[in-house]
Amino acid sequence: MDLPGIPDLTFQITCPIDGDPTGSPQDFGRCVWRTQFSPIDVRVKQLFKSNSDCRNTLDNTAVVQELVQWHKVRHSNVVSVFGVFHRDMTPFLVTPWITGANLNVFLTQHHQFLSPIDRMSLIRDVAAGLHCR
Repeated sequence: MDLPGIPDLTFQITCPIDGDPTGSPQDFGRCVWRTQFSPIDVRVKQLFKSNSDCRNTLDNTAVVQELVQWHKVRHSNVVSVFGVFHRDMTPFLVTPWITGANLNVFLTQHHQFLSPIDRMSLIRDVAAGLHCR
């Protein structure tokens, strides 16, 4: 699959052979991107599920355009897209490895400890990330 402007990092990424045993089958979990300067921990996640009905989703021009736009975004509140990785003709998205969980998990685990000011701050951070496009 060709994603214009998004680098193919397939030959620079080292992943566990069988993926992440604690994650989903569509997720290699933590992998290593061997850059020319130093190795970087990255997350490698499948762009779509393996069933054949979903494969055509990425042929959709709107999806490709959205990924290309996401790759261009540089904002502290938006996860960067470094590139793509392919295994067995299946494309995967390469993003920074981030410790901890996503916002949904964080809110589920900590909602009782968040003050109204903390909640408003989170809303502003999300809005700033969405506005940067």
